Amino acid sequence: MSSSPVLTSTVVMTLGIELDAYQAACFAEFISGKNVAIFSSAGCGKSVLLRSIISHAVELHGPTGVAVCSWYGAAAELIGGQTLHSLFAFGVQRLEPGEMPKATKSRSGIAAKLRKVRVLVIDDVFTMTAGWLVVFLHFLRGLGSA
Repeated sequence: MSSSPVLTSTVVMTLGIELDAYQAACFAEFISGKNVAIFSSAGCGKSVLLRSIISHAVELHGPTGVAVCSWYGAAAELIGGQTLHSLFAFGVQRLEPGEMPKATKSRSGIAAKLRKVRVLVIDDVFTMTAGWLVVFLHFLRGLGSA
């Protein structure tokens, strides 16, 4: 069962969560299939919007179709996710970023688990380097679909 947002003049209700007009616009972009980035100062409702996006994605793709992550453990815990290293089973090995995908693919079940991911949510993405983001995205794209 898919929930479409119900628009009012300033508030949108989706999945039982109230969103303001800016949050609703971002949510609408997400449900239209676009990649979204949420940037704002503290206390502006980024986490509320993120929870709406995650809830909608889980409803649409199931829990195995949505990966919720952050670069740092504390941020990952706050959104009910895990670190990117944990998701990709990169661990704390002393490998170059380019070597990590090969090491991960050799682990039983990791590639199959990651192939099921349809929505990847990365909280505080600005805390990671562009190089690492490229490694993670390149790895996901190289897995192919389920």
